[in-house]
Amino acid sequence: MKKIMILHPEGNINFNPNLTGIVEILCEQQYVVHYYCPRKSGFSQIPPCSGATIVYLENNQVRLADSYDLIIGVDYGGIILASMVARQLRIPYGFISYELFFSDETGMKFKTPEIESCQGIAFAVCQGGERSRQLAIENRFPPEKVINIPVAGRSPQRGLKTRWLHESLGLPANRKVALYIGSLVSAWAMLDELIENTHYWGDEWVLVLHTRYDEPRLVQDVHKKHPEARNVFFSPECGISFEKLQNLIYAADMGLAFYKPTFTDFYDGKNLQYIGLSSGKIATYLQHGLPVVTNASGEISDYVEQYKLGFAVRDIRQLHLELRKVNSTDLAESRESCFRFFHEKLDLNTQAGPLLEVIKQAVS
Repeated sequence: MKKIMILHPEGNINFNPNLTGIVEILCEQQYVVHYYCPRKSGFSQIPPCSGATIVYLENNQVRLADSYDLIIGVDYGGIILASMVARQLRIPYGFISYELFFSDETGMKFKTPEIESCQGIAFAVCQGGERSRQLAIENRFPPEKVINIPVAGRSPQRGLKTRWLHESLGLPANRKVALYIGSLVSAWAMLDELIENTHYWGDEWVLVLHTRYDEPRLVQDVHKKHPEARNVFFSPECGISFEKLQNLIYAADMGLAFYKPTFTDFYDGKNLQYIGLSSGKIATYLQHGLPVVTNASGEISDYVEQYKLGFAVRDIRQLHLELRKVNSTDLAESRESCFRFFHEKLDLNTQAGPLLEVIKQAVS
């Protein structure tokens, strides 16, 4: 059996349905996958499926647990490590890019190691459109090496609408739930503006905030920052696994995802400006049939409006006016549109074919 090493210094595979799905599909194709990452406390690190093994890095040093036929580096740190190990072992290597860094934002001292590491890649995975084009330009490799795969998991997940959040939080039965999954501190996510807007939501909608990791201090900070917040609640189970996250999504009526490039560092500048189909949060909402509310920010908001997946707002200060227009019939129709769009445009089961083919060629 062919063996693949995946190097991912972030180490959060269990919170990344796309990367989890890629590992699952590789194992189903009879590859053995070893996922190398630092040991991190605070979130789950378990093999996603049979045939996959987690190998921990020590001080960011790779100590080989086996021999390999291919190495895949994930993001900046991963591709730099992958190129070094691949040269030593004289085997092919590829690149999965979830974060897009630009030399005019990072400086060449930071960017050069990534550029140099990409010169020998067999392939690069990015999310398509302008984002993929920019990756090839910035990292200086031929654009035909890019395989376009949106950041999304596998298969639409149909589940029954539940009242779990209403019951857990003591919400009145007639309240609709707008779910926010994401950072509690990042200005680019527009959380402060969102919370301010809830003052105008009236008695029809509530906002529920959920973070991927268990961060009680940050929850307390939000309370202190917005002591007069109305209609704002926190998820009863922050930091739950992706599998349990489904229960949270099935209990919501709309999913919120706002992206505003702030250009305060190289994560929240052009990386967000060219976000395209790289939002795992939006993909997860759509996968579970949850209509999306986002800001008018280019490719993804165009899809939201074109395919009736929810709605996009030009100005978040007008969000309350748009929410007042939403009724149960709209939500039911948007739910089916979400499932169709996910199946046709995002589903990793149908999007992974070109990646499997290039991996097959690389290890043959």
